[in-house]
Amino acid sequence: MVFFSSGRGREGTPDTRQAAEKADFVQENAPERPQLKAKLFADLDDAAPRCP
Repeated sequence: MVFFSSGRGREGTPDTRQAAEKADFVQENAPERPQLKAKLFADLDDAAPRCP
């Protein structure tokens, strides 16, 4: 489950992309497993808006 803050308070979703698209700030807090972290960061990077 991924949690994010919104105008309605803290919400959760199993969808990393959905959470990242709605977030102003992301702080990962996943177990120290390299394969899990690599996938998590790749998913977040893919979902994050690009800065000009």
